[in-house]
Amino acid sequence: MEGVVGPREAQVLYALSQDSQLDMQIFLSPSDNGIKEGRNQRAATLTIIVYGPLDLFDDVGDFFQTCNMYLQDPVGCDRNVRYCNPHRLSGLDVEAPMTLDLDSAHRHMHISEISGNIDLLEGLNAPIDLPETESPPALVTSLLR
Repeated sequence: MEGVVGPREAQVLYALSQDSQLDMQIFLSPSDNGIKEGRNQRAATLTIIVYGPLDLFDDVGDFFQTCNMYLQDPVGCDRNVRYCNPHRLSGLDVEAPMTLDLDSAHRHMHISEISGNIDLLEGLNAPIDLPETESPPALVTSLLR
């Protein structure tokens, strides 16, 4: 989870810390924004990675959802464990990736800032036909072409 730490967020952190089966890895790093406007305070980013047993998978997901918080992919894990996120469609994949594999994927990611009023869905209206993909091997009946 990432964001501003206020009284509500402090309560969430306290509640998580009370469960002996959960462990948290906490990072505090300077924000790209530098000094907040109109204040003489440095902005910082607090990132928390939550580790726990698989039997708490649904409970942890429900807890964060009740708090209107949603888990993101972890960056900077200090443990190489299976990545299971209750807020991700692939959360319970049998062959879930390892957390250190996710970190290396994030290093190769390129993020660009888009400015102006750009219609992001306009690219889907391209006049070219997209190539067909192969049918999944589990699909026995061939699709009509």
